[in-house]
Amino acid sequence: EVVEVLREMLKILRFVHAHGSIHRDIKPSNIMRHRNGTLYLLDFGAVKQVAKGSGIQGSTGIYSLGYAPPEQTSGGQVFPSTDLYALAVTCIQLLTGKPPTELFDSYTNTWNWRPYATVSDRLASILDRMLLSAPNQRFQTVDEVIAAIKSPSPPATPATSPTASVPKPVHQSTALQPPPPLPTMPPQTSLPAPSPPRPKPARSARRQPATLSFSIWELLLGGAFAGFEGSLVTIALVNLLGLSPVSGGLALLTLAGMIFFQSRRWIEKWDYLILAGISIALMAFLPGLRAGNPMTGILVLAGLGGLVAIAAASLFRIIFSLLARFF
Repeated sequence: EVVEVLREMLKILRFVHAHGSIHRDIKPSNIMRHRNGTLYLLDFGAVKQVAKGSGIQGSTGIYSLGYAPPEQTSGGQVFPSTDLYALAVTCIQLLTGKPPTELFDSYTNTWNWRPYATVSDRLASILDRMLLSAPNQRFQTVDEVIAAIKSPSPPATPATSPTASVPKPVHQSTALQPPPPLPTMPPQTSLPAPSPPRPKPARSARRQPATLSFSIWELLLGGAFAGFEGSLVTIALVNLLGLSPVSGGLALLTLAGMIFFQSRRWIEKWDYLILAGISIALMAFLPGLRAGNPMTGILVLAGLGGLVAIAAASLFRIIFSLLARFF
């Protein structure tokens, strides 16, 4: 699942970088999965446009703590590898289920995530290189990462050199050029780390954010259906059982069930018309549900119930939006 996220985000970043931009705020909450399985990268409010010939571009303070590399948090120049660093942090968070603050060792200035995840050496080496603190030691382009993913062997770890050249920022009119091959460090021997049980994937890797998000029109349409259908059910129960706690409880239970089914998207769009049509037909052909009341009056009451539900949904949306601005 994490490799899938990595591959899809790399495709998006290839397009972004090729058009002279750097996202600068990649994190799990800015990645959303559509119901059809497509992954989207959100929130381009912090995008950095790198203009040709403008010299060194300093980074502003727009970033998410824990995901931004050192050159970004210090206000320095940002590069395509800046996005690759944040993408790697996102991947290790999804792998381990732990926030970046628990995976980064500030004493040694290194990432300590491998004991919390069971992955192949090749994937671990790719993520470790993307997480290096020096921009010129990471992969310089998206294509380099894609090539390393396709390669059967782990990528070489670049040697740390104070005289190594700093990568140039991406330009609007020029294509990204891969850097020259970097020297490799000799393998170091160390004691094997214990193998803890594999943790559960982070919640951000699942599809819940995409399936539980609704547009304003979906919210209002769902409210209208719940109010209309709930009114018909309430009228039918009162006519059958009389005005009692039992009929009221059953009506509330039915309304809660409809709201739950809508929240899970088990009923939506054309389902509303089909269910409403079935309910109206039952009321029309079963006189006991109407208790002799005219069908026109029942439909008017149900319509008023739908309008009340639309008003309640709109009020909820407004209150939620206001609270979201402050918290």
